[in-house]
Amino acid sequence: MFFHFTSCLPRRVSFPSKCTATTIVHLSGPPRASKATDQWNGFVFGGPDEWSSPYYRYDSTGARASIDALVGTGDNTVQLVVMRWYEKNNSTLLYAITGLGSSLRTTTGQELASITRYAKSKGPKTMLSPMIDPDYDLPGSCRQCATPPGPGWRGTVGSHWGSECGDGTPWGDWRETYATTLVIPLARLSESIGMDAFLVSHELQTAVKNCPDRWAALLMTVRVAASGTMSVACTAPVVDHCAQSKPWIDTLDFLGVDCYFVTTVPTPGLPWQDGNLSDVAKAWVGPARKLGALSAATGGKDIVCTEIGSQSRPWAYSTSTSPPGHEFGPQFCNVWDQCHSDAAQGLYYDGMLQTLYSNAWFKGFTLWMWRADPTSGCPSDDSFTPAGKPAPIAVLRKYWGA
Repeated sequence: MFFHFTSCLPRRVSFPSKCTATTIVHLSGPPRASKATDQWNGFVFGGPDEWSSPYYRYDSTGARASIDALVGTGDNTVQLVVMRWYEKNNSTLLYAITGLGSSLRTTTGQELASITRYAKSKGPKTMLSPMIDPDYDLPGSCRQCATPPGPGWRGTVGSHWGSECGDGTPWGDWRETYATTLVIPLARLSESIGMDAFLVSHELQTAVKNCPDRWAALLMTVRVAASGTMSVACTAPVVDHCAQSKPWIDTLDFLGVDCYFVTTVPTPGLPWQDGNLSDVAKAWVGPARKLGALSAATGGKDIVCTEIGSQSRPWAYSTSTSPPGHEFGPQFCNVWDQCHSDAAQGLYYDGMLQTLYSNAWFKGFTLWMWRADPTSGCPSDDSFTPAGKPAPIAVLRKYWGA
């Protein structure tokens, strides 16, 4: 028997290099100051359940206690998420879930305003990220289903709709729904409650590379509705299609990238033995070059990792161990101390932060993730949150100046 405490599996993407540019990546030098006003250093706040948990909703006492603990890391940014749902990735309908009995119940404006005010009172900036997901309440659906046969990850929405973008087409219908029922109302709400930044999309791989004119028009509408910083949280296709995407990338204040890169680090002989920090930092040189090339190809656009993280597992800093693309997981061990390692998570943070912070175009992380549940975390938890885990918290305080 093994013990396995986890949330969602990490998503990894390997970025193509069709848009290349010469860029210099440095490995040495002091960490950049976390208090710089142009940096976004913090966490996605909530969780797959806590975004809508009946116990730790955004206006709960527990969520406020969790913000208090988060601030202790030196965090200066809290990314807040509001969800909409769809039946399958070929559906043009997006909807809120309002039933009190559902664990997926959509965050209300009042709840969002409550946690925004509280977070800002503690010092951090706030960033709003509209996000869509399959409706896991539906019969036969599940959070970790493969695609196929699962309902389809948000990045695959519209993958079979072709390139027609006019009214009455699937893309036209979906974009109208996405704009009028989700993005524009939330942009206006973010303005009214004083949020500092707004992410117009989160991991919509297919959507951001199709119908670029309509995407650009939506961005301009958001710019009018919300005066704060505007960006997206994108994945590989923005790099793959950077020439096509550049006109609307130019309208962003920074380019958000979910930085789930493959990192190959020599692993020790036994899973409870830790690797070398310099090896972890070197493994991030390749991803840093790709991000630097993206910045150069888009006119020097600043880049923020709007989502990135690792679970507290042995060898988490190397994502090429067996099976390919995943760190050492519970399926390879049968005792507790082989399955959990907050030291490995600390190494992941340390090497990644050391390499990326040394580049002038890099403006910070919103790490995945810090839960609204104030009792989550601790060294016996192998999930993404660093809460209650000494090694990753120490690393964050070192870089963020807590």
